[in-house]
Amino acid sequence: MAGKRIYHLYLAVYDNSRSAALGRIHWGLLIGPKAEDPSSCRKTHGLFHAVYGAGHWKFEMLTFECVRSRSMLGRILLGEIKEDQMISVDAILQNESRLETDNPRWNCWSWVEGALIDLQGTNLVKWKAGNIDLQHLQTYGRQFSEEITAAGLDVGNGIPATVIYPGKVPCVYSVFLLYDMLNAASEFRKRSSGEFSATTYQDVDTECVIQ
Repeated sequence: MAGKRIYHLYLAVYDNSRSAALGRIHWGLLIGPKAEDPSSCRKTHGLFHAVYGAGHWKFEMLTFECVRSRSMLGRILLGEIKEDQMISVDAILQNESRLETDNPRWNCWSWVEGALIDLQGTNLVKWKAGNIDLQHLQTYGRQFSEEITAAGLDVGNGIPATVIYPGKVPCVYSVFLLYDMLNAASEFRKRSSGEFSATTYQDVDTECVIQ
């Protein structure tokens, strides 16, 4: 039935070490169907983010398969979106008015913050952890990326390592992260087909590189 399909909203985390002057991590928001098929080459997922090139930041939206690209470290599940809400969500994310091209402190994380603030002002997303503390989410994302790299999960062409954002909990959240990562590692190995070539991924020719 129309409107019954569910989409997931993720914070996507990428290795940006080749452009460390802009930060070692590149951030974006990724949306894709809840049901994922790593054997499919259909471009089912949309990446919304700000990229830097030619001396300024600009908004960009790209489509990908559900499998990880070469520079993706992993993704953090933030919430769910019903199919009949997708047009409204897309309009919010593609609103270029949040770009601050004349602000030297503005970057890809600034774009993510602005987009999440705008989405949290609506009822379009069913958030996994209620309202998001953006500073905590960034800290959580950095620790997540470090643990993904240390665990060797930033490789392969299967479903990316994924955890559910637990929110700002009153204890050491790395315990929950580690538990989720162990499950993610198992799922990653089970679902990774190893049949994809890096040439199937779309590269982005900017200083914030997504490959």
